[in-house]
This record gives sequence, C-alpha cells and structure tokens, in this order.
Amino acid sequence: MPSHLVFFPQLKRRNNYPRKKSYNKYRNEIREDSQYRCVYCDIHEIEMSYHPETRDQRMTLDHFRPQSLYKTLSSDPNNLVLCCPVCNNKKADDWPAYGQPHGGSIDGNVGYIDPFLDNRLEYFEIIFDGTLKSLKPPANYMIRVLLLNRPAMKKIRSRRIQLHENLAALESYFQAEIISVEAEIRLLTNDNAKAKKTRKKLIQLKTMQLTLETITKMIELY
Repeated sequence: MPSHLVFFPQLKRRNNYPRKKSYNKYRNEIREDSQYRCVYCDIHEIEMSYHPETRDQRMTLDHFRPQSLYKTLSSDPNNLVLCCPVCNNKKADDWPAYGQPHGGSIDGNVGYIDPFLDNRLEYFEIIFDGTLKSLKPPANYMIRVLLLNRPAMKKIRSRRIQLHENLAALESYFQAEIISVEAEIRLLTNDNAKAKKTRKKLIQLKTMQLTLETITKMIELY
C-alpha cells in the first residue's frame, strides 16, 4: 500500500485567494486546499465525525506562523492551514524558528514542516498500528509537541490502513475471477447454454468490480 495514496498528500495552494476582511472567512478555501485534513496529524473531517473521541470536535484554522509573532500575517490566507483542535491547542504560539532567514519554519532539529512546501512523507513513516515514526527532523519534535501518536489518532490511522488493504484485496480477487471466467468462455465453443451462463457470471463480476472501483474512489479522501 503506497503511503502517498493514504497519508499526507502533497498539498497545493490556489494561485489567488479572494480578498476578505477576516481570516475566519477563508475557512472554505483553506479546507479545500488542505484536502479537508489536519495538516499535522492528518485526520480527515469525516474520520473526526465518527470516532468517539473526536466526533464532538470541529476543524479549526491555524496560523502556521503564529499571529502573535507575525502580526502582518494574521489575515493572510497563505499563512492559514486546516488543523484539528487538539493539534491547534498543542501548537498554540510555539515557533522555534522565529528569526530564521526568509521566515523559515525549521531551526535545526526543531520546528514545523510546511505542508504546502514540503513532502511530509519524507519526514514521517506510518507503521501498520497507526504510529508515526520520525525519518528526519523536525518530525520527532512535532510528534512530541503535538502528541501526534495519541491513542485516538493511532486507531484512526490503523483503521484507514486496514480499510485500504481490504479494498485492494477485493480488487485483486475480482480481477483474478474475471480473468478465469474469460478463459473459461474461450473454451466453451460448443456448449451455448453453459457459455450463456458463464457470460452472465462475467457481467456480474464486472458490475461488482465497477461498484468496488466507485467505492474506492469515494473514500480516496481518507
């Protein structure tokens, strides 16, 4: 299961944001640009809605560079990210890279990965049980400060992995069955009744395969 299909997708900001008076007005645009996930722990809005420990929470807007330190960026949509309330609360005004040239977000081994500039999968590895492991700084700092391996998040990540693996197994099953039935049909040249029944089975298999593909596309947002 390629991690980039399930966790930490590469994010891209739109070229232009409409001008708005308050940063809260950018909520819809930032949600869309962040692919409806917390840019730190990667929980999706839909996952948040069904897990017992998060269902009463709501995604927030976070000032990536704290507005207490960067007042000129307080209403700049390019400084806004989508964030779950737990990560937002833990991060708060923490910014170890304050004073870094060109507004860098990392100072040595500490700081925060910019989700719109960096490939987060170069910093994090996702283990089957949902644990995030650091591949290089400042991932370990973020895991510690934001409690990215809190029990609820590990459960959600583990469930996401299992879901995608189950779908992949079903896809492989249908593909193998279709190949087998197509080969059987090619051999049934003189048995029209059996050939008709086998073709009907093939149509059913292909219909189920298409249904599975539709379901998979619907949940690719996880």
